[in-house]
Amino acid sequence: MSERRCSTCGSSAYESRLVEYVYRHDRNYLIMRDVPAQVYTVCGTRFYRAEVLEEIERRFFAIYREAREPERSIEVPVEVYQPT
Repeated sequence: MSERRCSTCGSSAYESRLVEYVYRHDRNYLIMRDVPAQVYTVCGTRFYRAEVLEEIERRFFAIYREAREPERSIEVPVEVYQPT
């Protein structure tokens, strides 16, 4: 089996980490904490197992379609970019 290489930087050096992941659909967001990922140490590119992404999506729709309460909610300011 060949060594896995990053498609961004070409490095094969990565490590397992728990990261923050922001899922967005339409104009709704879900911030997931402690998401397992493989992170390339040279460029920071992240790779996630399919099961992890499917679980994030399942939880997102449980909150927005089934009205399940999230662990907590935050308010985030929003601005439209306009050069000065």
